[in-house]
Amino acid sequence: MNKFEIKRQHTMHLIVKTVGELLLNKESQEITVSEVCNKANIYRSTFYFYFSSIDDVIVAVNSMHIEETKKHLYEKFPFVSTAQIITFEQAESVVNYFVDILVNNKDFVPYYLKDLLNNSLFDDFIVNFGEKCLLLNNPSIAESRVFAIGIDYTIKRMLLNWLKGDIKLNKEKIEVIILNLLFAKYPLSI
Repeated sequence: MNKFEIKRQHTMHLIVKTVGELLLNKESQEITVSEVCNKANIYRSTFYFYFSSIDDVIVAVNSMHIEETKKHLYEKFPFVSTAQIITFEQAESVVNYFVDILVNNKDFVPYYLKDLLNNSLFDDFIVNFGEKCLLLNNPSIAESRVFAIGIDYTIKRMLLNWLKGDIKLNKEKIEVIILNLLFAKYPLSI
């Protein structure tokens, strides 16, 4: 990587980091380009060289958080990306941890949570995890893969509606429903 590319990456990261910090205390529509430039100590022209609007930076903030969360999940639960069979206890620890991430960050950046649950960057973790859980009860890989994709969608929609307050259940019941869906246990016992 040459000097220009290093400086470019650094400046982009600075802008993204600055907007991420501002989002901790403000709504996205309250953040101005001038404010970002002042806080990051850059010129407006520099901002516009890298991004066309604050919304573009927010997309970058969300992508950064999604990648960091995904990386952390794979580091914490490496068995999801290996051929190793997942036990119910391991699945339970992943679900508890994942729901905790959502609960602890639901007020951080509303867009982040929506993107995390809708983003294809994250789908491979959830689908791989779901497929491994389903294989414990159903040895057919092809059927498990198709079912895992459907379960993935169901779980993500449920979590999004729960975080918005449309579903009135406590965290423990949500975790039980997810585990029941992942292990294809019917009827759901909550």
